[in-house]
Amino acid sequence: MNDFKQGDIILVKFPYSDLQNFKLRLALIISNQTLEKYNDFIILGITSIKLGDKNLEITIDNTNLFQGSLPKKSYIRVSKIVSLEKNLIIKKVAQINEKKLKEILEKLSKIF
Repeated sequence: MNDFKQGDIILVKFPYSDLQNFKLRLALIISNQTLEKYNDFIILGITSIKLGDKNLEITIDNTNLFQGSLPKKSYIRVSKIVSLEKNLIIKKVAQINEKKLKEILEKLSKIF
């Protein structure tokens, strides 16, 4: 069994807004260990398509990773927040470094 934690980039069955369908996507776990005991995680969607809104996305590439790799430059969408059960996680792909995680959490706090 895999242990997932805040800062992990995972491959996940990411739900569409209608919650009826999903697509395999990369996502970043932003929740801390508080939710882990319930097998739930809060994640942000990751895409390779640039929105162009610096308030809603953060660029990441392999230089921002502590472990693993991404296939290409990507964008974390801070507006794509989902609570997800652990059983929808396929696997861990990478782990973001502390500096970039802090930047993401700070940007996320600015939209609330």
